[in-house]
Amino acid sequence: MMVLISLVLIGGLYLGWHFQAYPIAYFLIGTGAIAAFDVLAIFPYQLWKRDQKLISDLSAELDNREKREQHKQKKQQLLDEISAYREKTGRYRIEMEHDVHARIFNESDWQKNRTILN
Repeated sequence: MMVLISLVLIGGLYLGWHFQAYPIAYFLIGTGAIAAFDVLAIFPYQLWKRDQKLISDLSAELDNREKREQHKQKKQQLLDEISAYREKTGRYRIEMEHDVHARIFNESDWQKNRTILN
């Protein structure tokens, strides 16, 4: 803000203004007007601009978190399905070995179970 006031004063001197002809009240009013403009217009705009950037950054971070969470859930679901499949095939294998040892193994019955696994 000080730079702006200095530029106005230097510009006024360059244009040939004679500041001693103006009372000090004019300078105070001008300075007050510029300060009021800064407080009422420029400062809120700077805050709004900073807040908008912060909001967009937080939105992007939230989207990234949601994508990571969805990926994590899909991965966990896949691991759960693999685990369930391994348990099912292990159980069938144990039952099949039990039937083989008991000499009651029937190939056609186990073919039905094999199609269930697929």
